[in-house]
Amino acid sequence: MRPLHHRRARWICSARARAEIRRRLVPGAPVPFDTPPRRVLQARTRMSEETPLIGLPYIMASQAQKHVTHNEALARLDALVQLAVTSRTRALPPEAPLEGERHIAGEGAGGPWTGLDGQVLVFSAGAWMALSPRAGWTAYVEDEAATLLHDGTDWRALAPARLNRLGLNTDADGHNRLAVKANGVLFSHDDVSGSGTGDVRAAFNKSAPGQDAGFAFQTGFSARALMGLYGDDDFRIKVSPDGAAFHDAIVVDRASGHVGIGRRPAHPLDVDGAIDAGALIARSQIGGVSWFGDIDGAKWSTKLGGYYLSFLSDGEDAANLEGGDIPFEGRPFRVKARLHPSGTMDLAGTARLAAMPTTASGANVYADGGGLLLRSTSSARYKREIEPLDMAYAEALLALRPVWYRSSAPADDPAFSWYGFLAEEVAAIDPRLVAFGYADEAYEVVEIEDETGRRPERRPRPGAVPEPRGVDYARFTVIHHALIAEMRETIAGLAARVAKLEGGGG
Repeated sequence: MRPLHHRRARWICSARARAEIRRRLVPGAPVPFDTPPRRVLQARTRMSEETPLIGLPYIMASQAQKHVTHNEALARLDALVQLAVTSRTRALPPEAPLEGERHIAGEGAGGPWTGLDGQVLVFSAGAWMALSPRAGWTAYVEDEAATLLHDGTDWRALAPARLNRLGLNTDADGHNRLAVKANGVLFSHDDVSGSGTGDVRAAFNKSAPGQDAGFAFQTGFSARALMGLYGDDDFRIKVSPDGAAFHDAIVVDRASGHVGIGRRPAHPLDVDGAIDAGALIARSQIGGVSWFGDIDGAKWSTKLGGYYLSFLSDGEDAANLEGGDIPFEGRPFRVKARLHPSGTMDLAGTARLAAMPTTASGANVYADGGGLLLRSTSSARYKREIEPLDMAYAEALLALRPVWYRSSAPADDPAFSWYGFLAEEVAAIDPRLVAFGYADEAYEVVEIEDETGRRPERRPRPGAVPEPRGVDYARFTVIHHALIAEMRETIAGLAARVAKLEGGGG
């Protein structure tokens, strides 16, 4: 037999020598390749003695024991046809190989396999037969469940460098060059090859702004929604009732990042169409928002620009607006209003002014120390333990010091002057005549979570102490009334006595 060939040189045995080797073989014992038979011919290169591709020996004319040569050719064919090897990583042969067992010698092969790295080794008739692979050979590796291709130098995984189309469980075509029919498709980061970065990204590239790049969501192969860059470079989500006419649902301007609902945005948030304002909840500071459309059947528009809200109603009926907390600089502003065609807006419930300016020139509007606007009522239904005013309280206030002053409030003209009382001095006599509150530095902004989700809320810091912030001059009316009534009674008594003295009544 031909036990091995290395590079282009081969040891070739005569038919009689091969028969002698097989006669002397101990079953199962490998024959070292470096022990040539007694009769060995030097390497012969005449192509007429073997086939040019896989080296099958020819039966020569006048050759004795032709069956030996024929059987050797069959053994080679049996080894190479439908080539499947057990492994390609072993450096040494297994201790008890099976007849017909095949391997590709691993890197750094030793023992009987020394110098045979990458060659196909077949255990046949008790000995290992080495076959040098040529370009184009394929082999299935059982312990890897992989198919290899020999490129003339080394074994490589059989994977084409380029595919024109690929269909998984379906047929690909000239338009859909990648087609998949499956219940799910997974894209995950590479944690197998050893070169993965932990990221996973998919890119959709188009040739020009006027082309399309995006996803199409279909029902029965008819598109109902599109998402991506369609017709320009703005990001869009479009919907369709029939797969033919599409409407912009959301448009994100590529230059500014402004978001439009139903329209291309001109402000950070633009909404076009009917709005259920009862579901409107803004969770962050809004620098410019505009709506145009219907609300409760009435035409209206509104704009949140910086720190103001303006409402216009040109319909015949009033429009209702009910929204959630809108935090301005982390301070909640809750709106629940009814807009009338006349321009009047009714606020229901409570309104909190987050950053109400201070002025000394305006009329009294009651706001508590937290900036909460409250309704003041004099109805008896809201009072209990009613009794006459103790004049000692009223007379104590006569000790208050009226002052003249200039205002340091930013909203006031620094050249103007006013007069009044100091809240701290009034609180020292009767704290009921003073509105208490917290200084700005006594507040903190915390995250809270309720039925609307997470949002910031401005609260006094733990341990903060309220301070006198303003004098409730309206309550002085009651004090002054009591004092005036008492003074009138006193004056009337004095007048009666004077009249009696002047009349000689003694």
